[in-house]
Amino acid sequence: MRVDLIDTVEAFNALEQDWNFVQGLDPDAGYFLSWRWLAEVFRANPGKWRVLAVTPESGPVGYVCFLPLRLTVHWSRSRREFSTECDAGGRLSWAQYTGFVCMPEWEQEALSALAAELRKTPWQHFMLTNWLVSDRRFDLFLSGFEQEDYEVSFDNQVPTEGKIDNLVCPFVCLPDSFEKYLSTCVSSNTRQKIRRFSRRLEQSADLRVTITGPDLFDKHLGLILDLWLRKWAPVRGQRSAEKVVRKYREILAQSMACGAVFMPILWSADTPLGGLVNIVDKQKCRLYFIVAGRDQNSSDPSIGLMLHAYSIRWAIENNLTVYDFCHGNEPYKYSLGAIEKRLYHLVIRRRSRVEMGRLDPSNMTDALDSMIEFLVDRRIDDTIAACRQLSVLSVTRLLQCLKLTIMQ
Repeated sequence: MRVDLIDTVEAFNALEQDWNFVQGLDPDAGYFLSWRWLAEVFRANPGKWRVLAVTPESGPVGYVCFLPLRLTVHWSRSRREFSTECDAGGRLSWAQYTGFVCMPEWEQEALSALAAELRKTPWQHFMLTNWLVSDRRFDLFLSGFEQEDYEVSFDNQVPTEGKIDNLVCPFVCLPDSFEKYLSTCVSSNTRQKIRRFSRRLEQSADLRVTITGPDLFDKHLGLILDLWLRKWAPVRGQRSAEKVVRKYREILAQSMACGAVFMPILWSADTPLGGLVNIVDKQKCRLYFIVAGRDQNSSDPSIGLMLHAYSIRWAIENNLTVYDFCHGNEPYKYSLGAIEKRLYHLVIRRRSRVEMGRLDPSNMTDALDSMIEFLVDRRIDDTIAACRQLSVLSVTRLLQCLKLTIMQ
């Protein structure tokens, strides 16, 4: 098997046909591993990503497996050196799920080849956040990292009582009609609440639900995120909450560019009572719930229930088969018929120094920027150590390039 390194937009664009074909055959690879979405993410984050693409050395078969990665720089105060940390590429834009894109019949060979390639690559920590893979892929990939050289762990802390577990992802398997959903997936109490809401919506002169299109996307997303901010700023702190809002705007605009956003808003006359932002995976027939905002001053406690019920009905009518609440085991999700799956936060750490070092050459620019910050902050010892490391790495990289040129 051959593993190609893809790290330019042009090279990634050339993968589109192969990627879409492989993803169509892979039951584990959903929206957040789609070529269309990752193309938006990678264009917005030049120099911060790469893709490992696996293909058989010979024969008519093209690429059979892809692993998108994000590369970041970490400064170790104890070792006084830079190192590269790898994570799933989709985490550049808060991918809800990560993993591989792989033809099922090539899993063993392709995942073994990926592990072998990663063993030759400079990094200190390799992480796969929000990792959702089958047990078979889990075992095949991790078997490539020997215990004596690598420490494999999982950041899967179970929260204390009363806290939300964000590694639990509830989802609803949707039947083929909304009436069947009401009769088989929810309790009689929830069913009555949903029916009452449907009647109120039909009969009220003021209540209405709108679905936002591209022309009003920015405005309506702003309304929902303003409602979200009013609730969470006192909890998270104003600056932290505003930072989250800015990231939501960025990542949801990327999905809007893919034509993949479903955004219902409940209004009373001209006042927004609440709204949901969902992502639609038309290929895999899933709807992902991303963020909600509701008017905390409203006396109606069922705004969230109303909007989720509306979204579930829309999903069924549009032939979707899964309503995915994504992260968090909040009780209301189970009242709507959810069952759950659990994610992994995988961390692989190199136990010892390797010949190629810990800093990937593609991170040189970011490391240099950090070194300049050390100098500005008068961290003289850190500046000297960083300068020494980067100068050695630059010479080593130059010699490698010369060697390749001579061999050619």
